[in-house]
Amino acid sequence: MRASTCGSPMTERQAEIHAFMVECQRVHGSPPTVREIMGRFGLASPTGVVGHFRSLVKKGWVRELAPGLSRRFVAVDPATPDACPCFGKPVEEGGAA
Repeated sequence: MRASTCGSPMTERQAEIHAFMVECQRVHGSPPTVREIMGRFGLASPTGVVGHFRSLVKKGWVRELAPGLSRRFVAVDPATPDACPCFGKPVEEGGAA
């Protein structure tokens, strides 16, 4: 059985993107779009941003809402019970240690 990755450490770039997402959510009430993140970090392709999002989802730092939404990825704190689906479950069931 795979170990939980909720709250796994982020790379430096992932931490920068996550911090930007948190700031946008705090200031504007919604997460940034892929294009806004591309502009902020000088990324040339949406694929790069989505790759970071996918990694952050696996690590428990970002949650994906419905596919197709322009602001479908939201930053979360994996230490909160609602953020990580494995929070509060025994480790053998995929829960956070």
